[in-house]
Amino acid sequence: MGKLKLFMMILLAGLTFYSCQKEVSSGTSNLTGFAYLYNSNGIRVSDNSGISVSIKGTTISTTTGADGKWCLTNLRTGTYSFTFSKTGYNTVQSTGFQFSGNGQLFGSTSLFPPPTYNIINLSDSTFQGGLKITGTFTGILPSQYCYHLYFGFNSNVSSNYLNYFISEIEMGDIKQNTFNTTLYNGNYLYSYQNYLVGDTIYMVAYTDNNPEIAYYNYSYESYYYVYPCLSPIPSNVVQIIVR
Repeated sequence: MGKLKLFMMILLAGLTFYSCQKEVSSGTSNLTGFAYLYNSNGIRVSDNSGISVSIKGTTISTTTGADGKWCLTNLRTGTYSFTFSKTGYNTVQSTGFQFSGNGQLFGSTSLFPPPTYNIINLSDSTFQGGLKITGTFTGILPSQYCYHLYFGFNSNVSSNYLNYFISEIEMGDIKQNTFNTTLYNGNYLYSYQNYLVGDTIYMVAYTDNNPEIAYYNYSYESYYYVYPCLSPIPSNVVQIIVR
């Protein structure tokens, strides 16, 4: 009887050890973060509820509370890509997040509404010292403007990275519905070495509510920048002769 009892104790200890090892190797933990909503003037709103937080390629998702907090429970360790979305706001993607467990924090994410204004009548005039760009804002104007200029070698130039070779961000206070900016020869547009004087390049503009959001890509151990608030409506395309 004593030997049987000892055998059962050893067997139970072995099963317990195996169970713990299995739990450690495939264990789960909670991941917590915050997501905030902003208006077109960059002011955070008081109610940040209803933001959907989902992991790409899975059915795992949750939503934020009024304070913007979200929590995914029983999440296994691994590398994940997240999508943050809410109706009336532009979607934000975050990739390469390495979840190590132990109640790790994700950080915060910002969502902005798409711009309520766009650019028309985009034009340019070149001179020996650079490039002068003018245009007109149309729509409901915020207190500050932000727009992106994209330069490509074809008339299909757009914000798609396949269709441009370099971009420029312009920001400032809106004082009237027209604007002008000058890119001088010292600007990095002119440091691009793959075109010559006399070549034709193309330019298009998109308004934006937020200049950039930086994310840390854990897979490559470096920051990358995304522009989640570009207007879906581009300006007219402008043809430029390099001087």
